[in-house]
Amino acid sequence: MSRRESPTTSIEKLDSSQDKPETFAEIVDEQPRTVEDQLQDFRNILQDFGSRTLNTITTCEAEKLYEGPPKCDCCINWVAEYPSDLKPEIEGGQHGRELPLVLRYAKSHKKAGNSPLTLHSIVVQSEFLKSVASTVLKSYPGIDAGVEDLEFEAPFEPFFHRWPELELERHRHNNDLAKSQELELLHNVLRTELERDMKAAQDLTGHGNITFDLLWTLYPPGSVAFGNFANQDQCFLVVRSSYEAVRGTENEAVRDTESFVIELAFLDFNGTRFGWIDTSKQVLQFKDTRKIAELSVIPQKYHTHLYDTTDRLCKLGERVAELSKGGYKMYKGIAELQLTSFSFEDSLSDLERYVEGRIIVDPKGYQQNVRTVSIVVDSYPTGLRALVPHKEGAMTEHRRPRPNTKSNRHTHVEHSDSSDPEPEFEYVITERHNKHHHGKRERSRSVDSYIMPDTVPQGPNAAPLDNQAWVKEVFDMSPEIFCRPVVRGYCLQSRHWAEFQVADVTDIEWNEHAFDRLVMSASRKRLLQALVEEQRNHKADLDDIVQGKGQGLIILLSGPPGTGKTLTAESIADRLRMPLYMLGATQLGDRLCDIENELSRILRLAASWDAVLLLDEADAFLETRSDESGSRERNKPFLRVLEYYQGVLILTTNRSVTFDPAFYSRIHLTLRFKPLDHDSRKAVWSNFLQPTGTTFTDTLLTELAGEILNGRQIKNIVKMARLLAQNDGKDLSIGHIREVIDVVQEDFGDHEPF
Repeated sequence: MSRRESPTTSIEKLDSSQDKPETFAEIVDEQPRTVEDQLQDFRNILQDFGSRTLNTITTCEAEKLYEGPPKCDCCINWVAEYPSDLKPEIEGGQHGRELPLVLRYAKSHKKAGNSPLTLHSIVVQSEFLKSVASTVLKSYPGIDAGVEDLEFEAPFEPFFHRWPELELERHRHNNDLAKSQELELLHNVLRTELERDMKAAQDLTGHGNITFDLLWTLYPPGSVAFGNFANQDQCFLVVRSSYEAVRGTENEAVRDTESFVIELAFLDFNGTRFGWIDTSKQVLQFKDTRKIAELSVIPQKYHTHLYDTTDRLCKLGERVAELSKGGYKMYKGIAELQLTSFSFEDSLSDLERYVEGRIIVDPKGYQQNVRTVSIVVDSYPTGLRALVPHKEGAMTEHRRPRPNTKSNRHTHVEHSDSSDPEPEFEYVITERHNKHHHGKRERSRSVDSYIMPDTVPQGPNAAPLDNQAWVKEVFDMSPEIFCRPVVRGYCLQSRHWAEFQVADVTDIEWNEHAFDRLVMSASRKRLLQALVEEQRNHKADLDDIVQGKGQGLIILLSGPPGTGKTLTAESIADRLRMPLYMLGATQLGDRLCDIENELSRILRLAASWDAVLLLDEADAFLETRSDESGSRERNKPFLRVLEYYQGVLILTTNRSVTFDPAFYSRIHLTLRFKPLDHDSRKAVWSNFLQPTGTTFTDTLLTELAGEILNGRQIKNIVKMARLLAQNDGKDLSIGHIREVIDVVQEDFGDHEPF
């Protein structure tokens, strides 16, 4: 349809050719004479004004089109004639004139209802009404009122959500007769269609209720809502909503029924920058009414604890932003572990596990190493670009999901009965209804429409969420409120990448005194601490002739079990507040390619975290290479990757081995641990008993040191004795310790009991 001149324009031109005032006041005040003359003038004015008004009204109509016989299966055939199979027929009618509106009526296929036709859509032809729509629907997501063929489909959601703005435009133009009549025509058509839903929604929401058919009235695009995502409270932006058919499910209760789908967006961090991720919630059809507060997505207006919730989410979001740069932290809570490999059998590879231990917060490492998940974020919520101020100029990031990856898009299904458990099967959306279509929308831009460079805020004073400052301007809410309250990183306890709930991430309580209590000579401690500390602070100064080589520090701790090798590594790491990555040599695999790949990956991670890497029971890598292929294979990759390692590596061995000369030359410091003598055992007993709060005399400690035990055995005995004392409801005593020693020695005899 070509751009047409508003029908009121011709009327205004006719009026301009006549030298007449345009208002009652101006006409009445023109050259007043006698009272009788003024009365006669007033009669003439009324007669003239009435004829002009009638003439204007005859041109301010809406063209009506009707659903005709179908010509194809993909669209509706609109005709000017009233359907012949529906009586009575319309008499006359003026078609083809340049009228402000075109109203399209479709046949009603509902069994109930008195009208055989329903208003399907409104086509706006008047340039003035287009400008009104542009003003009323300014920044309304998905609407471009500047298009030549401006069309809105029932139920006209944009006007429902912007009704106050439309009323304001009516009052603003009520002094301009021609414009006022066009606007009144549009207003009357929309009011006829929306009035019933407006009254019903107002009555229901006034009591905190809603029906399934009126769910769409609660969620205007670009509004704020609250819900639950991955078992945590989450603040969302509503992108759009629609009614869709539920098909392809084995659940007969919901088969061939409708659902209401709310598409949402929230902020997340992909290791490089903060951006928006799409998700959706699905409400299955329900009867009667439901409490709004019981819905899976609660509009901001109806949230009963809004201040407390936003305050808590804001603090969590601030913590997420703070940890976006990474860190070494303590965690105590449920973590969602991820497998680093992907196969069909592992498609449900997420493992929720309770974790109590130290973690590495490393969002970028998570993104790079977890191949089953790709986190793709947009600078602004997809479909809500109209909300973003033009000065922001935000663009989506150009990043394709990896092959064989799980999407970061989620769909949640809410059941008609809120008490029902969430189903294990997935609902398949097979048909999209136009029942509540959003009008003529802009074509959505694909993720690849823009190429986004690295947009992490730069500069010493830049904040992680500076690229989302527009959120505060538009919603008067901190962008932190919309952040998903999780951080991603590595669980040192389970050796898995994982998602951690940020509320359960705390700072580490460092055990700085453990190093002082090591049963080791002062000179050894001093040398050990100096080497590790200087290597961390000045690794770049330790380059070999070949750049990048020789920047690591390799320490070998050898000796029988229970002599303090592992405790030494733990203590030096805590003294210097460095992460400790513990790994058993057997966990590297048996094949050459597995050993080299896994070892390279672990060494790279440990170096990037400034961690102390403890490789326990490394005997197989230290022995002199024999003619056996297995021995040679184990040594080759180990020697190769050590050349370029840039971190601290501590190796332990429990037995005496003949070192491979090639490997021995790469060790910077070797510390041999001898079996504990009497004085050493006494010091170990004292160290482990000190935290219990029970004072043991020197005589008792000397007595305990007489037992031929190693450090690990002493530690385990103290632990079991404390549990025994707690069970008795008493303080720890020498009797509890003796009882544990007697039991384990009786059961195991001369064998290693621990």
